[in-house]
Amino acid sequence: MNRAILFLLLCYPLLYTGCSGDEEKKKSSVDSFTEETAQKAVKYIQEPLDKARAVQQLANEHSSEIKQTIEAEN
Repeated sequence: MNRAILFLLLCYPLLYTGCSGDEEKKKSSVDSFTEETAQKAVKYIQEPLDKARAVQQLANEHSSEIKQTIEAEN
């Protein structure tokens, strides 16, 4: 009796996780479309921000060079 209960307690989680994995792998077309649209939206927003950061970095470097030049002249 104890062995049967122990066997069921050990095997149930293995059987449960083995069967439930198939449902998670399959995505509906709506989920796929939603995920693809979300990724495009993030990319659409992220690209201008990255460009602005690059421009800001160039401006900061240019300002540093100007400050160094002014300090060197004094």
